[in-house]
Amino acid sequence: ELTEDEWKIDSLAPGENRSFTAEYTVTDEDVASGSVRNVAAAKGTSPDPDKPDVTALLNRFWDI
Repeated sequence: ELTEDEWKIDSLAPGENRSFTAEYTVTDEDVASGSVRNVAAAKGTSPDPDKPDVTALLNRFWDI
């Protein structure tokens, strides 16, 4: 939400990967709160009806 970055991949072959980078500058408010939270989410739709779709969520906190 803070960086408002969003990426879309039209197709990804088995074993293939993509990396994305976002930057965020820690603010005085972050320091005052004592932590920074980083959340990343990804969802994949399988073209094979016998294999499930994939959803991944990364949720990390850093104490300041």
